[in-house]
Amino acid sequence: MPAASGPIAELERLLPAPEEALGLLTEAVTRVLEAIGTVDREALVRRLRESDELEHLRSRFERLSKEANTHVAEIDEWSQLVSRPVRIPRIAFPWPPEPVWQALLGAPAEAPKLVWDDDARCPNA
Repeated sequence: MPAASGPIAELERLLPAPEEALGLLTEAVTRVLEAIGTVDREALVRRLRESDELEHLRSRFERLSKEANTHVAEIDEWSQLVSRPVRIPRIAFPWPPEPVWQALLGAPAEAPKLVWDDDARCPNA
C-alpha cells in the first residue's frame, strides 16, 4: 500500500497511534459516565430535598409498624380473661432488620447529601 501524502499524511501524523487512542477514548468515556452519574444523582437529591417523599416514606413505615401491632391490647386483655395466651400470629418484617426498622422510625427524615468516596466526612470511607 503506498504511503499517504499531503493532507492525509498530516492528519495521520496528528492522530495518536491506535494503542494510545484506546486509552484516551476509555478515559473520555469514563469521564462522560461520571458526569452523567453525577447529574443523575444531583437530580435525585434535589428532588428529594424539594419534595416530602422521605417524610412520606417514614410515615408509611410508621403506619405499617402500627398496623402490624394493632389489637395488641385486646389480645392481652383476652389472654388474661381466658387465663391463657390467645394465639394470634404476629407480623414480623424480615427487611429491614428490627434494629434498622426501629432506627428508621426514630430518626428524623433528612434530605440526602452527595458524598464523594474520597470525602473524609463520608461514613463509608
